[in-house]
Amino acid sequence: MQIPMATTRSCSNQTVTALDSALAVIELAPDGTILFVNGNFVSLAGYPQNDLVGENHRMLCTGEYILSGEYDEHWGRLRKGAEPPGLHTVLRKDGTARWVECAYHTVMSPSGQAERIICFCMDVTASVEAKKQKEMQLGALDRSSIIAEYSVDGDFLSINENFMITLCCSFNEIAGLDIFSSIFLDYFDLHEFRKSWLDITSGQIFTNLAKWKTADGSPIWLDSVFTAIFSEDGKPARIIQFSTDVTLRVASEEPENIKAQKLSMAAAALGVGLVLLDNSGKAFYINKCFTELFGYQGGDILGKSLTFIFDQSEKNTLCRMRETIKSGLPFKFESMILAKNGQRRWASLAYNPVARQNGGLEYTACAVSDITDIKLQGILQHRALEGLARNVPAEEILNVICREVERIITVQYVAVVGLDQQSRTYNFSSPKLPCRALELDGTKIGPNSTPAGRAIYHENLLIEDDIASGPSDQKIKDVFAAIGVQAFLARPIKSSSGKITGAVTFNYSMPCASYEYHAHIADIVAKICSFSFEREESKTAMQKLTFFDQTTGLPNHAFLLAEAEHRLNSATVDIGEKGLAVLYVNLGRFGRVNQSCGFKAGNELLRSVAKRLSQLKRQDDLLGRVAADEFVFILPNCRAGKAKKYADRVREALSKPFTVDSRQVTIGVTIGISLYPQHGKKLEKLVNHAHLTCARARKDAKNRVMVFSADMDEDASNDLFLESCLHKAISVGSLELYYQPQIYLKSGRLHGVEALCRWRDDELGCVPPSRFIPMAEETGLIEPLSHWVLQEACRQLKDWRKRHVPVPAVAVNYSSPSFRDPQLPSTIMRCLQEHGLKPSDLIIELTESVLLDEDPLALETVNKIHTLGFVLSLDDFGTGYSSLSYLHRLPISEIKLDQIFVKDIQKNGVSRRISQAVARIAESLDLRVLAEGIETEEQCRLLQKQRYDVVQGHLVSKPVRANDLETWMAARN
Repeated sequence: MQIPMATTRSCSNQTVTALDSALAVIELAPDGTILFVNGNFVSLAGYPQNDLVGENHRMLCTGEYILSGEYDEHWGRLRKGAEPPGLHTVLRKDGTARWVECAYHTVMSPSGQAERIICFCMDVTASVEAKKQKEMQLGALDRSSIIAEYSVDGDFLSINENFMITLCCSFNEIAGLDIFSSIFLDYFDLHEFRKSWLDITSGQIFTNLAKWKTADGSPIWLDSVFTAIFSEDGKPARIIQFSTDVTLRVASEEPENIKAQKLSMAAAALGVGLVLLDNSGKAFYINKCFTELFGYQGGDILGKSLTFIFDQSEKNTLCRMRETIKSGLPFKFESMILAKNGQRRWASLAYNPVARQNGGLEYTACAVSDITDIKLQGILQHRALEGLARNVPAEEILNVICREVERIITVQYVAVVGLDQQSRTYNFSSPKLPCRALELDGTKIGPNSTPAGRAIYHENLLIEDDIASGPSDQKIKDVFAAIGVQAFLARPIKSSSGKITGAVTFNYSMPCASYEYHAHIADIVAKICSFSFEREESKTAMQKLTFFDQTTGLPNHAFLLAEAEHRLNSATVDIGEKGLAVLYVNLGRFGRVNQSCGFKAGNELLRSVAKRLSQLKRQDDLLGRVAADEFVFILPNCRAGKAKKYADRVREALSKPFTVDSRQVTIGVTIGISLYPQHGKKLEKLVNHAHLTCARARKDAKNRVMVFSADMDEDASNDLFLESCLHKAISVGSLELYYQPQIYLKSGRLHGVEALCRWRDDELGCVPPSRFIPMAEETGLIEPLSHWVLQEACRQLKDWRKRHVPVPAVAVNYSSPSFRDPQLPSTIMRCLQEHGLKPSDLIIELTESVLLDEDPLALETVNKIHTLGFVLSLDDFGTGYSSLSYLHRLPISEIKLDQIFVKDIQKNGVSRRISQAVARIAESLDLRVLAEGIETEEQCRLLQKQRYDVVQGHLVSKPVRANDLETWMAARN
């Protein structure tokens, strides 16, 4: 098979059936392994199923195709889900090949990777072979006719050997010429021929018996047919000329007979029926192909008007056609034709008037093509495959099928009947069926059921000429009589497993003469229905996977909002009177459970939480899981006071320990509350406000249950504006670095300077770091901000080195989120190399939050930075929760005592003892210890007594610009 193909795994709910023997289904893994094939594919390929599943799909492809570039391109497009339907071959076990038309569906993972590839294959070998046969016929035509091919503008594109021999020229001699400027048309009226050429390009067949001129100047009579070939978008692509040399016979044979024979030859080669009509509109010639297509013999047609074979609804079209032809213009249309055996067939008809050489209408040529099979396959099967590939709902696909069948055949109503689990029938698809027929929904199948119910019951085709005299119950007969249905055809629908799932029904106002043909159409529709029903079942199962959280079984965010919005819209007045509340529940310390116990234990905890929350849920409440550790309650008939009590019950229920992985685990809970309609009239807004309130409550250690207030929305809006301004400030470089000196207590010499970011905005004024640094961390702007600080600090240090300003090193701060980037070490090193600096020129300051980061990548990044030779300094030491117990985890060289302890060191004995303890810890670990926030000489004296190495603060110098730092250094020297 010269493509990578696919279907569903042998998972339930993804089994696929095929359209008769022409549709097969196969599923592939992204590496090309065959995961599943259905029975029809087994029949198509000729292998036992066990010989296919688990093997690579290349066993179904020819070696030449596998080695071609086209194979790799096709496979690449399949993985991206971008392969359009196409025609390919399947290499069977016996070595023969079958042609298949394929439609694809690539199932993508949430991350955008192909998980499996589904291919629906329809065996079109017969039509392809027919096409080859037609090509052979055209080859025979090529050998017996003079043929030329032109562009739409008349340029010669190709000529066959007969053209070269008859017109005495080679293609090289006429290349670059068009038919109008060539030497061949000396006897033509070029003005009239150009007008006819425009008609040809519009789709009209143009016949012409005329004298031409060969390249050597000899006259020659050619009987020619010009016809246009159109591209898929309906535009003319090229013009074909079929000609016969009739020079020897033109004087002795009547032009009408010559033209009829040659037109018939051209039409027969194209599989087209031909009828020639005289000026009164009566047929005087039909070709054999017309007889084969529609059954009419010469005696049935000759001497008669063709109007009797048309559908009665085409009267107006026929009148327009006659008027158009009388004016000398061609006419083309599609119509339903009644064949001799009574069957209705779709046909395409092209009427082309043929003018006499001396003017006036000579006769009219009518080319007739049977397009019934094209309608059936192109509309029914192709639309079904296209709908499946585009994931169109089954009802929509079948509605289209029903309408098209009603147009193609003589039937009053087409309907698709489904069968429920209680063996009762129901209307699934019936665009035109009257509402009265819906009274039969719920009828149980059996020997006295509806015709559809009886066909399902007997599992066989049912045809009934007179429902009134049949075995159906009287109520059923009355309903059919009321909607004007006398006769009935029902074809059961079978699933791929052989189970009856419904029926296709044709409803007639009177007995039909073409039941056999209609049964064939019903069989095709039944196969489409079978596949559509099974796909609908699979889709329902997939929707459950899509709209419900798989860990807890609770509705997910999308489904919860949709269901709640539906309830809100359908009962707004009632809810407005009784109130509605949204509770946004966040679990504390859930990430630590995942980290310490693993994700399996984390999922176990979530299921336990969901179970306790479900026990609190009232009948009309909605509960869903909307994020990893976040749940939402939507509570109708609930006002503020009741919502707070409900929240307290939630906190109480979740405060009790959980048993996870044989351990007792206690979690914290934070709850945000929003109310309808005070805080919003749309559910999405209410949930957003509850989420915002929950986030605010997490920051407020004293209040773990909080109700939304308007200022929160305003704060959120201000935060959004601040985020936008900060993004702009980083982009345009409107931030500035200040530098604060760090000196050794004993010698007074400079240890280094700390780079501190400052932001002055035209609208916001001076924005303190305590405002915009947390904002950057929350919004993801911390990475570009930190990168800007690093670049600017390195640029300034390079300038100081160049001018011999003796700054030993610059300290740059990085927050915890930055260390989750595995590229951070290489980013810092690359920046140093760009400015000609060494790792010893830079001090990397990190906070205690890195110790508590649940992502193990953070500590890995810290260790990589240390390995590169950078000095690591632990900032704000003493304010965290786990500093002492986790201190050994970081490869730091110095610790910085937080200024909160330095501020009270003179008056507060606790602060003094903490600072003393920090100094001893540093000394025992051989770490340098630095105190920040020094403002008085007394603080400096006490720290020196406690053997601190370095100090930093306003007593030494406040943070200053780079040039002011140089002035400060010069003054000290």
